[in-house]
Amino acid sequence: MEMQRKLMAGGDRLNDLPDSILLHILSMLPNNKEVVRTSVLSERWQFLWKFVPTSLEFNFPVSDNENDTRDYLVSIHRELYYWRSCEKIRKLRVWCLKYDECYAKDVDIWVYFATKLANVEDLQLGLSTNNRRYEFPQFAYKNASLRNLVLWNCQLNPFGNVNWSSLLSLSIVYMEFTDGVIEKVLSGFPNLEYLELKKNSSIHRLEISSMKLRELIILDYKNENHDLWLESFAPSIKICKFWGCVVRYAS
Repeated sequence: MEMQRKLMAGGDRLNDLPDSILLHILSMLPNNKEVVRTSVLSERWQFLWKFVPTSLEFNFPVSDNENDTRDYLVSIHRELYYWRSCEKIRKLRVWCLKYDECYAKDVDIWVYFATKLANVEDLQLGLSTNNRRYEFPQFAYKNASLRNLVLWNCQLNPFGNVNWSSLLSLSIVYMEFTDGVIEKVLSGFPNLEYLELKKNSSIHRLEISSMKLRELIILDYKNENHDLWLESFAPSIKICKFWGCVVRYAS
């Protein structure tokens, strides 16, 4: 609020500045709501907030009450609807939803917003579940804007080819891979530099062919009957970390 009062006090002097400087000033405000409040300053400022790059982060409250979860789901939908006209949303992070199949369409909306409407660069989806994992939607396997993707308790099973041409960093946690899926997924990231697989299961053989991969991390791999056979062609790789698994490595 203090920054907003200073902006209002500046009055006409601020209105004489070019948009690029005004957008820089707005980007320094402490949160998204403060940015939007500047729309009341004058006619020129009315829509300026839409061009300020922003990040949206939602953390579900720790509660076993289903009504609390539902209320927070509604608040997220309301926020996304509010921000749908923003020119640049860099990041969408939704964390700590206790996932159940009844929430699948809600999560689909978040993924659609991130990959088709807002074209975010950074999508982080952290779900917890004791039951069935969230099935990542087919429409999201083709995207040119994502640069960082973090998925917890999501199931990847693309029907066609994967094309995340701009993706640089991928972190997959708590996922069970079916035969051939991991290879199909990894084939869609020609520019991937960082790959983290944590607490995943059912990978018997992992083939990685990447000219740009620099860091590979495999933590707490789970498989009752097989060690992990890793074969890679990644001449740019600098860091390999394996923890809690037996890896047979060929390069």
